[in-house]
Formats: sequence, structure tokens, C-alpha cells
Amino acid sequence: MEDENWRRLQKMGASVWLDTPPVEIARRFVMKPDEIRQRPLLADVGNAASKDERFRMLQERLRLRLLQPQQRVSDERVVRE
Repeated sequence: MEDENWRRLQKMGASVWLDTPPVEIARRFVMKPDEIRQRPLLADVGNAASKDERFRMLQERLRLRLLQPQQRVSDERVVRE
């Protein structure tokens, strides 16, 4: 999430961070390439040659994307679930 978007969320009040491991999110998505293609940050993953390749790509991409918000979760206004 971009810094500006995060600042906007903070101004709105408390946020809830659902802490789901990347491997679990990838497991949920791996069988849904059409749904993956609808998500701009994951669209190219939906075109992977195999389910295993899609799973690997999803895990890596999600791990990188999810690192940023975790650094902000220490804010007392964020409820971590």
C-alpha cells in the first residue's frame, strides 16, 4: 500500500489487519486463474503455464506485497487479527 493511501486510512480511524500468511492466500487463489487476472498486481500470474508455477509466483508476489503493511501494524490504531 502506498504511503499516501496509508495516511488516508489512518485519518479515517482504526484499521483491521487480517494476518493471513502468503502461502494460505496463494493456496486459495491458485485454482482461480480467471480471478487472479482481474487483480492488477497479480494479473500476469494468472497466465502461468502450470498450477505449480502459479502457486510459486503467487507466494513470492504476495510475500513482497505483504511486507510493507506489516511494518505499519505496530500503530496503536491498527487492530491485528
